[in-house]
Amino acid sequence: MSILSFLHQGFAKTSLMYFLVLAAWGFLRFFTKKGVDKSYWGGLAVGEILVVVQSLIGFAMWIYGISPGRTIHILYGVLAPAVIPFVYVNTKGREDRAEVMAYGTATLFGAAFVMRAMFTGGF
Repeated sequence: MSILSFLHQGFAKTSLMYFLVLAAWGFLRFFTKKGVDKSYWGGLAVGEILVVVQSLIGFAMWIYGISPGRTIHILYGVLAPAVIPFVYVNTKGREDRAEVMAYGTATLFGAAFVMRAMFTGGF
């Protein structure tokens, strides 16, 4: 296993767990009638950085000829980093209660994309 493969798998596992925590945190904030606050924004930023780094490592692997188990893996590698910015653009950066539910749902979808990528990537 190359160092890139090792890092890519490590970031995948970390991203999956982190996105599940972000989803639970978002749902908890929604059900306690709170919106998005500074700490949740920070959590979303860290989650985004994680999946972007993971995708960049995957891109480097592809450039070096290390291809995934199935080509649909690449689609999940593109979708996972897109979920948080997608919600931000569509909510126009608002911080109300409905927006925290949108982020919680989006990070749950992000976790699903990462998990599907793990299944289709061959590890």
